[in-house]
Amino acid sequence: MLKLTKLSLGLVLLACSVMTAEAKLAVPKFEDLPQLQPEGIHQTACTRTANTYIRAHYKAIQVDDAFSDKVIKQYLDMLDYGKSLFTQAEVDEVYANRARIERAILLCDLSYPYELYNTSLRKRFKKYSFFVDTLKAGNLDLTTDDYLRFDRKHSDFLKTEDEIHAEWLNELKNDFILQLLSDKTEEEATKRLERRYKAALSKLAQTSSEDVFSVFENSFALAIDPHTSYLSPEASENFNDNLNLSLEGIGAVLSSEDEYTIINSILPGSPAERTKKLKAKDKIVGVRQADGSYEDIIGWRLNEVVKKIKGPKGTKVTLDIERGEGSQMTSFSVDIIRDKVRLQDSEAKIEIEEHEGKRIAVLKIKSFYTNLHKDIRKEIERVSKDGPIDALIVDLRNNGGGLLPEATASSGLFIKRGPIVLVRDARGNVVPQIDTDPSVAYDGPLVVLINRLSASSSEIMAAALRDYGRALLVGDTSFGKGTVQQSKPLARVYDFNGEELGSIHYTIAKFYRINGGSTQLEGVSPDIYLPTNIDTEEFGERNEDNALPWDKINAVPYDAYLNIDAYVPELQRLSNERSKDNVAFRILKEDSQRYFDLKHRKVISVNLEKRKAQREEDDAYSLKTTNERLALMGEKPIKKLKDLPDDFEFDDAILNETVAIASDFADAQKQKLYSAQSVPVLMRYQYNRDALSEGTGTVSPPGAAAMPARPSVLSAGTVAAQVQGAELLEQEKQKQAKLHGASKDEDQELSSAAKEQQAQLEQKIEEILKTGQSGSLTTPDGRPYKAITATGEVNNMAVDGTLLGPWRTHNEDDTFLRQSDAKFQQLVQESSDKSTAVHLKDSLYPSILPSRSAVAVDTHGRAGLILLNAAPR
Repeated sequence: MLKLTKLSLGLVLLACSVMTAEAKLAVPKFEDLPQLQPEGIHQTACTRTANTYIRAHYKAIQVDDAFSDKVIKQYLDMLDYGKSLFTQAEVDEVYANRARIERAILLCDLSYPYELYNTSLRKRFKKYSFFVDTLKAGNLDLTTDDYLRFDRKHSDFLKTEDEIHAEWLNELKNDFILQLLSDKTEEEATKRLERRYKAALSKLAQTSSEDVFSVFENSFALAIDPHTSYLSPEASENFNDNLNLSLEGIGAVLSSEDEYTIINSILPGSPAERTKKLKAKDKIVGVRQADGSYEDIIGWRLNEVVKKIKGPKGTKVTLDIERGEGSQMTSFSVDIIRDKVRLQDSEAKIEIEEHEGKRIAVLKIKSFYTNLHKDIRKEIERVSKDGPIDALIVDLRNNGGGLLPEATASSGLFIKRGPIVLVRDARGNVVPQIDTDPSVAYDGPLVVLINRLSASSSEIMAAALRDYGRALLVGDTSFGKGTVQQSKPLARVYDFNGEELGSIHYTIAKFYRINGGSTQLEGVSPDIYLPTNIDTEEFGERNEDNALPWDKINAVPYDAYLNIDAYVPELQRLSNERSKDNVAFRILKEDSQRYFDLKHRKVISVNLEKRKAQREEDDAYSLKTTNERLALMGEKPIKKLKDLPDDFEFDDAILNETVAIASDFADAQKQKLYSAQSVPVLMRYQYNRDALSEGTGTVSPPGAAAMPARPSVLSAGTVAAQVQGAELLEQEKQKQAKLHGASKDEDQELSSAAKEQQAQLEQKIEEILKTGQSGSLTTPDGRPYKAITATGEVNNMAVDGTLLGPWRTHNEDDTFLRQSDAKFQQLVQESSDKSTAVHLKDSLYPSILPSRSAVAVDTHGRAGLILLNAAPR
């Protein structure tokens, strides 16, 4: 999922030649700051952007006071994310001028947005100048009990200039403490921070009119929804470059947030991914080239950062990274060799895990790329050559999505055919994405592993396989991105000046599951939750401003394979038994709780000794848990965290437990009565009676429109049955060849004896429960048709793959058909504790089924039509 938010301009870092390091600029003076004004092309770009959003965006947009306030909030977040520039009174004045914001949106009178930006530019210049002057004075006191506001997002704007200056001082103290905690001396810390702030001052003086326009247009876009954005001409060019298949560079998508460059996401198969060190939300604070030249990039414009990180293939760039917030923040450096994004590194791969004598296949899908479905099929065929697969896990963790057709085709590998996802546009038109390939690559037990970073196409696949009853879902609730975006250039073929206008990225549709529910906002929930170390308050659609709501549309007909819900309680119990003594899970939960507690602190101390004590406590905890995890792997303990190799990989505790769950799932399916073909209930199906019995024409189930007749067979599946008594099977094998159907007289005789047979069944069950001996029931002519286990469970007998049961001739009464449908639903609900069979004389669809057939319902409510002797007469 390529997410374009804030000043996220979709910049994937591609290799290109880079100019030699630019000369260091002298620190500008306050009067050197530009007085920025909109340019002529911005009027055109603004008009076309607003017209497109209002006419074509999925969300109906009404530019009123409420909407203007949303734009103001987004704009202030970008101008003063840390709430350390504007006073509350100044903010109130901005909201009072919301009519001028409306004019900027609708009439493209951009004077007020530019006025606000110029004001923030000068306030920020004063802030950095204060930092430089205070460092030069050398009088930072790190022994006081002062605190820095930690949760800026939920804090109020400060009331006075004095409060703002006090906040600046505490920010500077915090920056200085972080340098000291990173093993810098006071002199080194002073020089580094002074260099950082002077560079930021220089960059402020280089701010362009396009920078202002981009910030305001993205504020407008984000007030609509979090996946709508404006891309400047330069950013748009970079974004288009990303679409080719010869990507070079480090392979990271960057955005700008406040004064920091943030890693939005990392491309599968990229040099950045291969380091196994970088994560989404990491802050890049410095860049070092192979020649040793270093730049502190805090406060830099995003396009300038990109130029520094870009470089020729094969060259090295070192990034200084900060991760986390407050006392939990850590800093480290990462060496990256600029290279192409190797597509083979992102290809789907299967590895076999042995578990309790079973072969559990783990299919890792990093993204939904072109021809993914072909790679999956090849991988399944490859590992199947070495033996049967007992269960398959599809690992979609951290998969941000990709191509919709691949999500459809890849999901279709596990079902015969049918709809995978529904796409609804702004006009309400719903188009199903359908798998039309009847071939199935794998039909065994299936588990899908997801987490909070599984988004878009990953959610489509997980939801479809769950709705079809093909897969058990394990992990954590997915991201919740259920929207479709489109990119559109703002330039037109009739533009005569030839100037670049950039492009826009906006939402045009929403995804819906085949059961009608959206994946938007709520995501896809697993059947079995496992611990996670991902901050669920930081990641996920529900945490984004102005995210489109969850809703539901009409479901489409589809045929479920298994009732997954029936398996979950026992699988959950077994997982809980393992997890209660799982050390790795305990550590995950403790880590998450510690992070949650620290994150929700309102303030952070700027007292050096207190921060050192907190860091020592954190390091001691990390060392203890690291050694516990090493012990689980049979590794020797370490004395210091720095002793752990950079490329060391711990066991994947989540995957290990998922393998165990998949093994349990495979066992559970073997123990249950399974119907190879499920009967659709209240679903649209057509049956041609020419292919099944006497007569012609087409009959559809209740509520479904009749469809043209065509040759078809409803089902010819088999039912695995628990049958006690080999002699009964032998008798039936001998009789099977002689059975050619029942006459009408015989059928009437069976019909009149129905109550007697039911009484016999109840009596037989009582006898068996008392004696503990299994037995069977027979038809009036002595043909066994039910097996009863020692526990009283009733199963239909299977002989040579054919279910036995009483027979019936045709009944053309449509009223009876409708009554039978309701009766069948009731039967399914009542079959939760025993397997049973419904005979055609008192079951559903009697007028359209062959005379010799029965419907079997197992303990999970699955239903299967059985054709006696495998063919109708």
